[in-house]
Amino acid sequence: MAVKTDENPLMDYKRLKQQQSKFMQKITHHWALALFLFLTFFQAGKLRSSGYAIIGGNDNSSPYVSLVSPDGVTSFLNGPNLPVGSGSIRAVGINDSMAGIIGGSDGNGFYVSLVDKNGTTKALVGTLPVSGSASVVAINPSGAAVIGGQNLTAAYAALVQPDGTLVPLSGSNLPTAGIGAMRAVAISASGHAIIGGQNQDPPIANRPYVSLVDPSGVTTALSGPALPTGPGTMYSVAINSSNFSIIGGGDQRFSRPYVALVDPSGVTTALSGPAVPSGLGSIFAVDINDSGNAIIGGRAGISAGVYVALVDPNGVTTSLSGPVVPTGPGRIFSVAINPSGVSVIGGALNNTPFAALVDPNGVTTALSGAALPTGTGQITSVAINPAGCAIIGGSVDNSPYMALVAPNGSTTALSGPALPVGTGTIFSVAINTAILKTIDPKSVGFGNVYADPLFTLSSVVLKKHL
Repeated sequence: MAVKTDENPLMDYKRLKQQQSKFMQKITHHWALALFLFLTFFQAGKLRSSGYAIIGGNDNSSPYVSLVSPDGVTSFLNGPNLPVGSGSIRAVGINDSMAGIIGGSDGNGFYVSLVDKNGTTKALVGTLPVSGSASVVAINPSGAAVIGGQNLTAAYAALVQPDGTLVPLSGSNLPTAGIGAMRAVAISASGHAIIGGQNQDPPIANRPYVSLVDPSGVTTALSGPALPTGPGTMYSVAINSSNFSIIGGGDQRFSRPYVALVDPSGVTTALSGPAVPSGLGSIFAVDINDSGNAIIGGRAGISAGVYVALVDPNGVTTSLSGPVVPTGPGRIFSVAINPSGVSVIGGALNNTPFAALVDPNGVTTALSGAALPTGTGQITSVAINPAGCAIIGGSVDNSPYMALVAPNGSTTALSGPALPVGTGTIFSVAINTAILKTIDPKSVGFGNVYADPLFTLSSVVLKKHL
C-alpha cells in the first residue's frame, strides 16, 4: 500500500541547493567586503607612511633628515646608506613618485643618497668626491637628478640616473680645477639641467659660473647680452619643463644683485620693469614655473635691504603688495612658485624669521597659527606644491624649525618620532603633490577612510591662491 506524502525529494534537493547558493553568496560578499576594507585601509596607511615632504639639516652637530607624511608626521630614514658621524644634510629633493635624494657631508666626507618612498637609503653607483660637501641636489619626475657642491675646494657637479648611476659632466664649459663651489642646481622633466656657482677662471678669480647640461652630461656655456662680468657667484638657478631658466647671484665684486632669464639654447635676457634689483646686494633665490612666471629674492638697494619681486615670462618685474611686504634690513633666502603662480618666500627681517605667501598678483598673505616662527633666526628654505600647501624650515633661537603651511597661511607644527631634539638648523625642505591624492576624502575609498587630510581644501584654501 502506497503512503501519500507531501515530500518531494527533487524539490527538497533544489531547495537545499538554493539555500547553499544564498549562503555562499553571503560568505563571498562578506569576504569581498572584508578584503576591500583591508586593501582600502592598507592603501590609506601607505599614504600616511609615505613621504610627502622631506627635510634636512643638522641636529646637535649631526646630519638630520626625515620624511614627512601628509598629516605632518615625521619618520626616520632607514637602510644601508644613512649618514653617520658629524655633519649636515644641506640639500633634499623629492618627486611625485615619492623618490628622493639628499646631500651634504657626514663623518665619511662628501655624502649623497637616494631615498625611496619608504625612507630606505641607497648609495649611488660611481665615484663621488671623498672630501667636501654635496650642498645642492635636485630630482625630476622620472627620478633623474643633478648634484653639486665642492670636491675638496673645487666646484663639483654630476648627473644621477634614476637607478643611482653617476654621470660625469663633459663638454666645453666644465668648471675648472681651481677654487670654487657649485651653489645651485636644477633639472627639468626632460632631464636638462642648469648648474651655477663660483669658479676660478683666470684672469678673473671668483668668476660667476653657470652652465646648461644636457641629459647626457654635456655642458654648454651661456651667451647673450645679460651675462655676469664678475667677480661674483651664482647663488640660485631654476628651470621649467620647457627648459626656460632663471639665474640669480651677486656680480661685480659680489656687490651688485644679478639676475637673468635664460632660453633653452642658453641665451640670456636682462630683466626690466619697475622692480629690477639695483644698488648693492645679491639675489639669493629664484624659481620659475611652467608658465614662465618667476619669483626672485635676496637683498638690494642703496642700503642692501630685503628684496623680492615677481617676474613675468618677458622678464618684466613687479613689486609685492599687501599686508606683509618685507622691507628694511634683512634678506630673502628662499623662494618657490607653483604652477598657478602662488609663491612662498622665506628669510630674515632684523634677525627674526620671516615667511609669507604671495598670490599670482603679488599680494602677500601673512602666516598664522600655533607654529609661527618667533624669536631670533631665519627661514632658510621653502617649498610649495600645486595645491598651495607649503613647507618652511630654518632656525629659531638656535634650534631647528620647520612647519607645514596651509593655503590660507595657517601653520602646523610637525610631529612624530623623528623631530630634531637639539641645536641646529633646517637647511633644505622639499614637497611633492601627494597631498592632492588625499585632499578629497571621497576619492580615496569606501567609507571615506582617509577623511582627515591635514589641509582639506574646502576649509582652508583661498580662492585667489588657486
